[in-house]
Amino acid sequence: MTAGAAGATDVRAIIDDTPIIDADTHVIEPADLFTSRVSVKKWGDLVPHVRWDESSQEEVWYFGDKPIYAAGLASGARWHEYPPADMLARAQAFYAQMQRRRSVRDFSPRPVARELIEACLLAAGTAPSGANQQPWFFSLITDPARKRRIRLAAEAEEREFYAGRAPQEWLDALAPLGTDPNKPFLELAPVLVAIFAQKYGLHADGQRYSHYYV
Repeated sequence: MTAGAAGATDVRAIIDDTPIIDADTHVIEPADLFTSRVSVKKWGDLVPHVRWDESSQEEVWYFGDKPIYAAGLASGARWHEYPPADMLARAQAFYAQMQRRRSVRDFSPRPVARELIEACLLAAGTAPSGANQQPWFFSLITDPARKRRIRLAAEAEEREFYAGRAPQEWLDALAPLGTDPNKPFLELAPVLVAIFAQKYGLHADGQRYSHYYV
């Protein structure tokens, strides 16, 4: 839809009339539905929310008083069909990018900007989920003492795995990779991201509701 098709340059009307498809690709929902899933009573203005910006004539997502443009781009994305040649080029470029993926166990202690981490987590939060409940939250750990405790707990678990729980076939598959129970990177990396499942949510009145496919 274009401004001309609406008969005027009423951008707000265009946005209101255009459905937004969620990450599950089967539910049509408004851009700010995510806000209704998070307890405003608990988190207040830290709940991601949309404000209308008169100067730019568009909806902008905010986290507190800070604009988070990546979320706005993701939430406002409409379906767009590319020409066949562009489809092929984009698919090939995406495949080439995915070929670069690795399971990384060596990290630099170099600091990472908070804004960069937040942008990555916004992208991670768009992952499909059952009934689009998005039953998870992310926790960032930067405190050296906490990272140390996490490393010790992880290494204790891994020692049990390598010493007896893992079948020999699994150990044989890991052998070429050179993995072992030692996890020094858990202290070296500047930031650890822990992902927690949420087995249930809370309605505004405090009543629980179940999360599925967790």
